[in-house]
Amino acid sequence: WVDVPSSAIEKMASLNLDARSGVHAANHALLIVAPLFVVADAADISTEHVYPRQHRPRPLRLILYDARPGGLGAADALFRRFHAALGQARRLLSECPCRFSSGCPACLHVHTCSGYNANLDRRAARIIVDAVLQELRSICQPVVEAP
Repeated sequence: WVDVPSSAIEKMASLNLDARSGVHAANHALLIVAPLFVVADAADISTEHVYPRQHRPRPLRLILYDARPGGLGAADALFRRFHAALGQARRLLSECPCRFSSGCPACLHVHTCSGYNANLDRRAARIIVDAVLQELRSICQPVVEAP
């Protein structure tokens, strides 16, 4: 997992955006782009989902994990290409032509969401992804892969 940077939390609070909905949306965006980076089915990788009446505190983090018992290694393989996957998730969040803050089936809705694709905020997700990318750039150089 990757913790959401405090700068993103502060920015979302200043814009009155729901951070949990942003994390949920960012995790969905990562799930959607994952097959571009690893050989995986939609049911091979999962994430934490936000429920409308959820009261249990959860840390604000981007998290993907192997959904199959014993794991197939898909989440680990994706983590090795996390910088590129985040960049693609950022493009997905920014370039989808839908005008919905909660996204649409093309950009954020996943059929495996146990939270029924509720509590998604595209704008907050972009803030989170941008902040994580900024932190990654400050600590390491991305690996450029040959075409």
